[in-house]
Parts: sequence; structure tokens; C-alpha cells
Amino acid sequence: MGVLAGILCLAIRYFIPISPDGTKIFTIKQNLPFVYKTIGMLAGTASTIALIALGGNFTFSAISRLKYKIIAGVLARTVICPLVCLTVAFKVGFSSLEFPALIALYGTPLAVSTVPMTAEMGSDAELAGQLVVWTTLSSAFTLFAIIFTCKQIGIL
Repeated sequence: MGVLAGILCLAIRYFIPISPDGTKIFTIKQNLPFVYKTIGMLAGTASTIALIALGGNFTFSAISRLKYKIIAGVLARTVICPLVCLTVAFKVGFSSLEFPALIALYGTPLAVSTVPMTAEMGSDAELAGQLVVWTTLSSAFTLFAIIFTCKQIGIL
């Protein structure tokens, strides 16, 4: 439904008249600034609200059942993936200007959107939720270690 709404918005953009200087006559940012600001504020809180909702569904009883899967998933996402990918990027010759983006790409926790996507695909949404929570908690330490190590090596 979201994709269809996006396609509809893109189609509507082509029917907005253009002034002689090449700018659109009507834009939400210029003509409806309160709507634009509201949408921006909602967009800024989306991840936070999703994490709060996910935390409300978090159960400690699932940890004992999923312990080994959680450990493997957290290690793979926060240790192994950054270690392998950043090492390859360093060996290939990425510059120090590109490394912060690579650290953000490979060293960050799982996205909150993986939980509903996993549920929609009929997979283990409970495990996905656990992985989001535990990778978020562990990334506070692993991101520090990654950045510190890169700084000490001279990459950053």
C-alpha cells in the first residue's frame, strides 16, 4: 500500500504547473509549511516510536529459548560483519573520508523495520525482535571498539 501511495504521489507531481522560471507553483514546503513541518517531525520520531513499541513486546522468557540464535545473530551483525567488511574495504583501498560511512553501514544494529518485515514474510518475528534489541544494546560497545580501533590504526 505504501508503494502504491508513493507512485500516486509521484504521478501527481507531474500535474503541478510550473512557473516560467522553472519552479513549481505549488509545493507543500512553501504553501503549507505547517503540514511540511508536521510530516518532518513525524518522520524524525518514527524510529524512536518503533523502538518503544518493540520494547513493549520484548519478553525475557524468550531469551532462554533463543539463546544460541541470539548470540550467533548478535555476533554476526555487530562483530563478524564489521570485521570482515571493514578489513576488505581497508585492503581494497577505501579512503579515510569513506570509512565513517562504511562503519555506519556495517557496524550499526539491525533496523527496527526488520521485525514487521520478518512477520510479513512468515518467519520468526520474535527472534528478529530479540536481535534488534540485543544488537542495539551491544552496538554501543562494538561501535566504540570499531571507531577506537580505526582511529588507532590511522584509518580515521
